[in-house]
Amino acid sequence: MGRIRDAVVALARREFEARPVERSVAPSSPSPPELIAEALGALAERGAVGPGKRVVDLGCGDGRWLAAARSFGCQGVGVDLDAAAVEAARHDLEARGLDGIQLRVQDLFQADLNSFDVVIAYLFRDGCRRLQAKLQAELPPGASVVCHHVSLREPAKPAAQTWAAPSLRREEPRCPRLERDFHVGEVCGRGAFAEVVRATHRVDGRVYAIKIVRDGCAREARVLAALEPHPNIVRYYGAWREPKVLCVQLEFAGPSLRALLDRGGSVLPQEIALAVAAGLRHVHAAGLAHSDLAPANLLKGHHWLICDFGLAQRADAFEPTDDGHPHYIAPRREKDPTKADIFSLGVILFELLAPLPTAMERACVLGDPPYAVPGGCDTNLAALVADMTSLDPDHRPTAASLVTALSSAAAL
Repeated sequence: MGRIRDAVVALARREFEARPVERSVAPSSPSPPELIAEALGALAERGAVGPGKRVVDLGCGDGRWLAAARSFGCQGVGVDLDAAAVEAARHDLEARGLDGIQLRVQDLFQADLNSFDVVIAYLFRDGCRRLQAKLQAELPPGASVVCHHVSLREPAKPAAQTWAAPSLRREEPRCPRLERDFHVGEVCGRGAFAEVVRATHRVDGRVYAIKIVRDGCAREARVLAALEPHPNIVRYYGAWREPKVLCVQLEFAGPSLRALLDRGGSVLPQEIALAVAAGLRHVHAAGLAHSDLAPANLLKGHHWLICDFGLAQRADAFEPTDDGHPHYIAPRREKDPTKADIFSLGVILFELLAPLPTAMERACVLGDPPYAVPGGCDTNLAALVADMTSLDPDHRPTAASLVTALSSAAAL
């Protein structure tokens, strides 16, 4: 057992701690190598992992559990709703030559578990409880589960083996109010400092997005509280502090524009640009700038919504930062952050007119302005892209003038 644990710890450290973690896919509560080693080591002692065994990770993030399981010869499937995380993890695993691992963009509660020997469910306790009936119904006899303690016993068939790492329970942030007031569902998105979970209120029955901010930063809550409601800004309902984290209760919407583009979904560039410009006009009129506009931060609801105000700043007290989605940031440190928002929207509009389906294509094209819109696109929109992504901020339109221009074009 000790040799197995040491081997897996060494593998996990080499594969995950030595490499940089991209902001867009970093798990908000990464599984430490010791936890992965303890879990897989225990399963190896039982013969649950090894050549030919099939492992599924529900909420796979960057795929670290599956990569470690692959070292035992297991075949792996990862399921996650975060399309950007899945794409980045898939690219990373392929680059490291780790075959035998499939990653899917899917609701973990919809995944078919019938054919797996091991289920990894590194979730909040409420999520594990919600999975209990599904596990009982679908797991074959003798299958193993890595999660918090749940009873899998039923008279109809032998119980599955459940392995719950003590360190897993220690690492889980405790959110007593969240779990008291809400039925917590799947993770909808992850970032470097936060994750967003789908949660149903136990009293009113409505579904909300709860953003759990790991460092307790209250900037986003304060910005959203200061903004009057707007149909193109994600609605804010309140915030509260839990031990070590801040929970922000938001309107539930989705998928994100990034997820739609990654799935090859059809979108209307002008409709999206107009909605985002209207939202920006509202934000800028309040003396604020978003500072991180990107497809991942635009949600499809009844209207297109701007979300994730974690980097928002007052326009009159702007401090340049390198944080945010790199392909969409204005290339120069600019004094007026509202003009930087317009640049970001221009890059998004360009991507809608000239689809770039892979991360590699986006890295090559989006980081090299000016942007040439392909022939055959609407000439008015192409001209707007040129103006919005001008390297001279003074040549870029305001959000208000963009709304006017896009509304006029839509009426033609």
